[in-house]
Amino acid sequence: MNGTIKTRGQFQRVYNSGNKSVGRYLVVFALPSPDIDGDGSELLVGVVASRKVGNAVRRNRAKRRLRAAFRSVRSSIVSPAWVVLVSRAAAADEVANSKDVAEEMDRLLRKMGLVQC
Repeated sequence: MNGTIKTRGQFQRVYNSGNKSVGRYLVVFALPSPDIDGDGSELLVGVVASRKVGNAVRRNRAKRRLRAAFRSVRSSIVSPAWVVLVSRAAAADEVANSKDVAEEMDRLLRKMGLVQC
């Protein structure tokens, strides 16, 4: 992933001003790319897993699955945006696999209008 959301202010901006879509494995927040540098063409992503997901091992597993799923979907995103992927506890379960997470992420991003057929 090239561009990442790093600061608390950037995350808050996406949470407060962006759109939200909820699934079983993750919650997606998306904000059309703010035109800060004048080009308006950047795709930034942030991945979050709170302590509700579990201990450090489970949180890291959930974040790895979200990152892998996003890599598979990234090329189909048509509009620049800031995207925050919030893991839910089911993403760290043993029964969940990256394919299921990727399919749900694709469905949620399509629902938000970021991915076209």
